[in-house]
Amino acid sequence: MDSARYDGTSVTMLLNAGAMTFAQRRATSARGREIRNQARRLRDTAWHLGHVTRDLILRYGLAPVICGASDVKPPYTFAVWIAPGHGAPCETCGKRIEDGETEFLIIGGGRELRLHRACYVLRMDEPRATR
Repeated sequence: MDSARYDGTSVTMLLNAGAMTFAQRRATSARGREIRNQARRLRDTAWHLGHVTRDLILRYGLAPVICGASDVKPPYTFAVWIAPGHGAPCETCGKRIEDGETEFLIIGGGRELRLHRACYVLRMDEPRATR
């Protein structure tokens, strides 16, 4: 029975190490939840932006012409980029899209639209008749 004795410092060190491990596990779990929630929000935002982009394309007639069963190319190409801005004016508000600010660039049908993120959402929300 004497071999099972511990001095006070060993027990204290073990308790402190256990408390520290428990606190680290809780912090790691909390950070994991934050990362999961952020990933969900980003996924939802990407899904929403995809649908908003599709609606913008349909509203402004930027989708390529369907040519049917022939090898005739559409009269124009279509492209959408979401990238950092480089100082171009926004089509909706006319303000400069600052360097590094998110810019929506939509090209098609001989038109080019450059929009702030907020203006992009605004244009998607307004009725077609007011444009």
